[in-house]
Formats: sequence, structure tokens, C-alpha cells
Amino acid sequence: MLKNFMFLASILFQAGHLEATVGFSLANGIKYSLKNSLILRQSIHTKAPIGVIGAGRIGQMHIKNMKQHIPEAKIQWIADPHLSSSLLNDESIANKTLNYKDLLNDQEVSNVAIFASTDQHVPLIRECIRAGKKYILCEKPVSSDPQEIMDLEEEAEANKAQVMVAFNRRFDKDVQKIKEQILQGKIGSPSILKISNHDGIYPPMDILRNLGSIFSDLHSHDFDSARNVLGSEVHSVTAFGVAVHPEMKDIEGSYDTCALILRMKNDSLVMISGMRQDGGGYQNAMEAIGTDDRISFGPRLTIDPDSGEERSPKDFGEYFEQSMIDELREFVRCISEEEVVPVSLKEARYVAEISAAANKSAEIFLKTGRTQEVLISELRAKSYDQL
Repeated sequence: MLKNFMFLASILFQAGHLEATVGFSLANGIKYSLKNSLILRQSIHTKAPIGVIGAGRIGQMHIKNMKQHIPEAKIQWIADPHLSSSLLNDESIANKTLNYKDLLNDQEVSNVAIFASTDQHVPLIRECIRAGKKYILCEKPVSSDPQEIMDLEEEAEANKAQVMVAFNRRFDKDVQKIKEQILQGKIGSPSILKISNHDGIYPPMDILRNLGSIFSDLHSHDFDSARNVLGSEVHSVTAFGVAVHPEMKDIEGSYDTCALILRMKNDSLVMISGMRQDGGGYQNAMEAIGTDDRISFGPRLTIDPDSGEERSPKDFGEYFEQSMIDELREFVRCISEEEVVPVSLKEARYVAEISAAANKSAEIFLKTGRTQEVLISELRAKSYDQL
């Protein structure tokens, strides 16, 4: 807020000076000063260095997006124990290291983006906070354990650290449109929200083993979207999960195909389908049905850069490319403006609670064949350590 005040004050000062010295009208002086102040402001943005931890598949997507689409983002460090040769030879990035502690020890870099594997999210966020980093972006899911996230919340607050969670669907224009239509009452009272989230190609098993359950990994975006779009909290979860892939059957408690029903506190229902491999290709779609109308988006098509023809997106990186860019741009804006981040650890904790409820419900279904509705309130009443 202080920066906004100083920015406005500088415009008015310059405008008044131009009016007095060169005969500009006050209006023209403001236009001239605003133009030049915006150029100055943009140059200030580029001086906020960002350190990146994790340069695997998702990390490389984010790094590419920052370099190609967000000129105000300056990648000062990249840390990964297995850095690719292309990143090692990238002269636009000043510092590369196999040890992320080198980044943490650099006091000139107070902003960090964490794109490492899911099991590293909690310890890395904690180390960043303790190293004095002030703005931290972390890929989802932060953790499948609500208690771990609650502990991080307390530590971040005590150290005045802003931790943003990468729920990029919040920045997707079609998801935003559905939310706006609901808020404006265009569909009447929302009754059902349908979400499909299907991978097109089965991920490698070594990756799947580190991703956690399908509910905390694949569906964390969907749980966050349900809360955000409907403007309501989840009352209960009923989940069904099965393993279709032969190797998945050997991993206890693992599913590659699932269906969920979320009962919301505003009496609407959310129906979610999830697949690790959809033979028709990657699909992500949403439909909100109300008492007066319905609104939907997806599946989307993209233009193949080689053939110029329409085709289904290969993966979420293509499907949600713009929202991933806009998410990074918002993180950089918060750094530059010293603003509170829009998607906090609290949101990640709520999602972890929904995931835990889904895991519990699906486990009962798998063992007994009976459906089981799990209430979020009952889950919260118990110690998180018992989940």
C-alpha cells in the first residue's frame, strides 16, 4: 500500500513540476508523468530476484513461462540435484546449484518458488521461512496432512512470511466466468457442480509412487475450485476409488479411477470424476447447473504448432497454460506491491481436510463395498494425527 501511495505522489509531483516549468496543462502533465512512472515502475519490478527450487517436469514448465511471458520476473537462482544441461547453460540465470541451501543462504534473494517433488514441499517451505524468505510460492499439494499445514501457517505468521499455493484454476478465465455467473445469480441457486479431471497418458509408476493419493494430488485443484466457485465450504465427502492398472493394484490404498460427491454447506452437490488415463486424451471440464440456467466449459481444443490443426491438449501444461502464467504474474505482483498473496496456506489446509475425508471414505468402500459419507466437522473434531 505504501508503494501505491508513493507511486501516486510521484505522479502528482512530476505533473505539478511540468505545469510550472514547461507550460504543460495539469492533465497533460499527469499523462506524461504516468507514462514515465509506469516505465520506471516496471523496471523496479525486474529488480525483485526469485529463486527456484525444483526443475523437474513442472518446474521446467514454470521456468519457461516466467522467461517467455513474465519479463518482470527475474530468475536469480535455480536449485535442483539433477539440473538439465539446457538450464546449466542458460546464461540468463545468474546462479545454478545442485544444493538448494546455496539459494537459501543468499540474503539478497527473499522470494522463492518451490516446484520440487510433493514430499519435499513441507520441509522446503519451513526452511525458506526460517531462512528469512518473505514471499514463497509452492506447487500443490502442500501436504496431505492438515496438521502439517497448520503448523506451517503458524510459523509463516510468526515470521511474517507470505506463502502462496499454486492452485492455478483460480486464475483460469473460464473458471472465473462460472464463479462470476453464480455470484451474479445468472443460473439461479446453484444445485450441481460437475467436474471431470482426467489425465490423457498414464504417468510413470515411479512418479505415481511419489505423488500421494489421487485425491490429494489429482483432485486438490478440484476441491479448491469447488469451494472457490460455489463460495461455500464442504460439509461432507463420499468417495469411490478403484485401481485399473495392474501395477496400481499392488500399491495398498492407491487408485487410478475415482468418483466423488461433495455435499456443500449451501446444499449444492459437487460431482467429480477422476482418471489417470482417459483414452480420449486429457480432459478437464466444469459445468454448473442452477435452478434457472447452466454454464460450462471444456473440453478445450488447442492448435497444434506443427500442423496448424485443432487437437486435444497433451496435458495440463497445455490445457491450463494461461492460468499458470497468470498465477506466476500475480505472485510477482504481490512481491512488487508488498501485497498479501491471494491463495494462502489456509486454503491448502482446507483442501487437505477434504482429501483426508475422501481417502477415509474410499478406504471403507474398498474394504467393505459400502458407501460412507465422511463429515468434515467430525474429521476436524478428531486429532489430525489420527487420520
